[in-house]
Amino acid sequence: MREIKIGNRLVGAASPALVIAEVGYNFNGDYTLAHQMIDEAAAAGADIIKFQTYTASGHVSARESRSQWEALRQTELPRERHAELQRHVEEKGCVFLSTPSDEEDADFLEGLGVPAFKLGSDDCSNYQYVRYLARKGRPLIISTGTCTLAEVGGAVEAARAEGNQELILLQCTSSYPAEARFANLRAMQTMGQAFQVPVGFSDHTVGLAALTAAVALGAKVIEKHFTFDKQAPGPDHALSVDYADFRDLVRAVREAEAALGSPSKEPAACESSMLETFRKSVVARRDIPAGTHLTRELLTVKRPATGIPAKHFELALGRIARVDIPADSVIKWEMV
Repeated sequence: MREIKIGNRLVGAASPALVIAEVGYNFNGDYTLAHQMIDEAAAAGADIIKFQTYTASGHVSARESRSQWEALRQTELPRERHAELQRHVEEKGCVFLSTPSDEEDADFLEGLGVPAFKLGSDDCSNYQYVRYLARKGRPLIISTGTCTLAEVGGAVEAARAEGNQELILLQCTSSYPAEARFANLRAMQTMGQAFQVPVGFSDHTVGLAALTAAVALGAKVIEKHFTFDKQAPGPDHALSVDYADFRDLVRAVREAEAALGSPSKEPAACESSMLETFRKSVVARRDIPAGTHLTRELLTVKRPATGIPAKHFELALGRIARVDIPADSVIKWEMV
């Protein structure tokens, strides 16, 4: 797995999972609230704070879907407000990203100096657009909701054809909200193995179970919608997390990472004090006079582990007692 740099954050096998707070348009057009949400997301532990850059006319056909066009028209993030949000995010030590909807949006964000492009699931199979973004030479984070493995492969092939190898694929279920049973996290691993890229999880489920499992399965990016109020009107609030939930989410991610440990099977540092009291030794089942050959009938194993280790029980058999060994005594090597 190649290591990918996004701003001052690294994404790779040896790096902690990157946590994205997807603000999107959940600030409902209130820019005072948008700045408050930036403060809260940063305080809760977000690495990236992300918005969405689109115009309704560039995103939806008004002729074919007038109601969707009108809804999106109300939630557009004006070009002139991007820089102030970007500045605030970066002042908080986080990375600013925004999802572009078309080439014009991408050009605008390129001018702002965004360090990566995040593609929504609706553009995973939009290969000409993937190629366009790939040519800009920045990492691409691609959500894969509604897509087959072959379609994801098409996006990977499109980016690589333009010389862009810095790809991150996010497993996603495009349902709002999605039930945990539809998260299909093993598909995340399948994509990582198939395309040899870092993978992650764009989480639309409720609760922490799915994202914690994703980290355990190797997710190096976790994305979650962020809101000021889960009861607020709007399509994304119900599947989003608020400040308290996001703080718990980040804690769960970090605890899951810590719990993974290393591939090496060795006693944990915290177990050192238990080795003597917890393990067992060879113990005299009854009084054993000096000169007696030790037999299985004379021996048992009990705590503590201050004598011949239980794992060496067979090595103790047939040895001769050097001294009298009282019943229930831990037997040490020097006694035989």
